[in-house]
Amino acid sequence: MKKIPTSEILRIKEKSFEEAWKYGGELLNDGSIYDLRRIEQTPPQGAPHVLNDLIEKMRQRLLELGFDEVINETIFPEADVMKQWGPTGFAILDRSLLSRRST
Repeated sequence: MKKIPTSEILRIKEKSFEEAWKYGGELLNDGSIYDLRRIEQTPPQGAPHVLNDLIEKMRQRLLELGFDEVINETIFPEADVMKQWGPTGFAILDRSLLSRRST
């Protein structure tokens, strides 16, 4: 089982991201079996966005204060959209009138 040559990929990436991308594809298509669990170096852990941290702290505090958490629908039933918006509801639903009539 071969190791993924991450140092080589990173070296190529410094010159051209596209070349590194193509090189990675070539590695996967050469018929070798790579050990995906072990790589030469561990990538640094990403950092969360400050706004998400604030939202999570506020969420936890509100739960501690006894508020119940609810989830608002982000996908609404078509009938509800049409009731609220009438004929312009098709634009809200991202559908054209022509494709709607053909179904």
